[in-house]
Amino acid sequence: MQIPQKLVQRVCVWFAMRQGVTPVDTVRQIQQVFGGQAYSERSVYHWHKEYQSGRTKLGDLFQKGGPKLARNATMVAQCKRKVERNCRTSIH
Repeated sequence: MQIPQKLVQRVCVWFAMRQGVTPVDTVRQIQQVFGGQAYSERSVYHWHKEYQSGRTKLGDLFQKGGPKLARNATMVAQCKRKVERNCRTSIH
């Protein structure tokens, strides 16, 4: 079984943070080990901060559902008027 690359790097960031390694040095180490597949500097800083603030999960947080829709009477009326003005308009 292959462990996803992003989880391996997150473990490395977590371990470095627990060892007291600075984010700057963690970026350097991650880039040295993973080369072109390394997390960006911004990602390393993000995960370092997340783990430092107490996050314990390595995986992505599940976000229930899709994007929020603005489906109410006002929006429906606005869309209907827009389509009536130009029948070639499509609303997704």
